[in-house]
Amino acid sequence: MPMPATAVTEGSRDCGAFHAYYGLFGSLQEFPLDEQYQAVKTRISHDLIQVALRLVCALLLLWICAKIFAPFADLMAWALILA
Repeated sequence: MPMPATAVTEGSRDCGAFHAYYGLFGSLQEFPLDEQYQAVKTRISHDLIQVALRLVCALLLLWICAKIFAPFADLMAWALILA
């Protein structure tokens, strides 16, 4: 959908009119402020859930690796000392 000529004039460096017309997500926004707030809140909560899941997976992987290599810790320590 083309942007109206009144929003941004050619050669203009100011993008404020562009963001005012197209909104936060780059598409035409004619939602009330409450609906925009809900959209941003949903997006942030979704990203936060993804970060939490990745952190849990990384910690689980670290714990499993520690359990597997724990019996060999003394041998690895002596190998570093003697090397």
